[in-house]
Amino acid sequence: MICGHGATSGDLDHNQLFYLLSRGIPEAEAKSLLIAAFVGEAFDTIAHDGIREALVAYAGTWLAPRGA
Repeated sequence: MICGHGATSGDLDHNQLFYLLSRGIPEAEAKSLLIAAFVGEAFDTIAHDGIREALVAYAGTWLAPRGA
C-alpha cells in the first residue's frame, strides 16, 4: 500500500479509509493499517537491519488493536 498523504501529521486519506471500511474492515483496524503503511515507508529508508526491525516491532505493538 502506498501512503496517500504527503504530510507527517494530519488526517488519514478519507478515500482509503472508506475503501477499507466498505470491505468490512473495522474502523480502528482500518486506521491502524493506513498508519502502518505510512510508518512502514519511513522505516524502509533505515539501512540498519536491527534498528529497522526493532522499530517495526515497536510500531506493530503500538498499532495493535486493543480490547479485542
